[in-house]
Amino acid sequence: MYTAKMLEKANMVVEVLNNRGYQAEITIVNKNGDERIGVVLGEGRVRVNMYPDFDTDASIENIASYIVRVYKENEISPDMFNDWVNDFVNYENIKKSIIPYLSGGIMGDMATRKYLDLNVYYKAINGDFAITIKKEHLDKWGITEEDLFEQSKKNMANKISLKDMADIIPMPGAMRNEMYVLSTVDMKYGSSALLFPDLFESYEETIGKRILVLPSSIHELILIRDDEEKNPNTQYMVEMIKEINATEVMPDEILSDHPYLYENGTITEVR
Repeated sequence: MYTAKMLEKANMVVEVLNNRGYQAEITIVNKNGDERIGVVLGEGRVRVNMYPDFDTDASIENIASYIVRVYKENEISPDMFNDWVNDFVNYENIKKSIIPYLSGGIMGDMATRKYLDLNVYYKAINGDFAITIKKEHLDKWGITEEDLFEQSKKNMANKISLKDMADIIPMPGAMRNEMYVLSTVDMKYGSSALLFPDLFESYEETIGKRILVLPSSIHELILIRDDEEKNPNTQYMVEMIKEINATEVMPDEILSDHPYLYENGTITEVR
């Protein structure tokens, strides 16, 4: 939850951005039950939403410069945007770009379904640009959410890969083959791997027949062999995940506050 001090700082940043010639305004969104301050930069339909940390000692000027840098890195020309929107009118043009993603947050106007204790949403991806699929899009395309779900799973199936954590970050040699990261090649929306229990079945030989799934974020999962002799109790795991979510994960990228368990071809919640 943001504070009055954070909102005041955000307004000062927006004033600096507008004085620099950018069109900026404040936005407040509800992500996973947490209200968060953002800044919208750009004109017309070509706009970028950013959520910098306003609860920081960084100066107003530095935060404004950071926002401009992120904006320029993600800026899309009006022509590119218009071409993408024109393609978006026809489902056949964009259906192969649609992927599913999982979130604990609730977005009422989006095409969605429940899965475990999570919500499945859908994005059409074009490079660094993405559009979240709304219910109204399904009506315009003349398709059902089931059609969208099956197409998005087909698109995502070959994008997910498993890596040893030791190949990603420096770890003692003894930690190799102990912890794995499951995500997409570009590390975006990899938690959708939970939609593929058969994928976890293919990891049984590498990890074990019981796999504990830790929700790192909406982008990736951490997998470890479920071993009662090695793994801490469930309550400890839940508290650890909550602490990491509160301190290291952006509010809109939190997946859930508890682990999941794969066993015998099924994925279940661990409470």
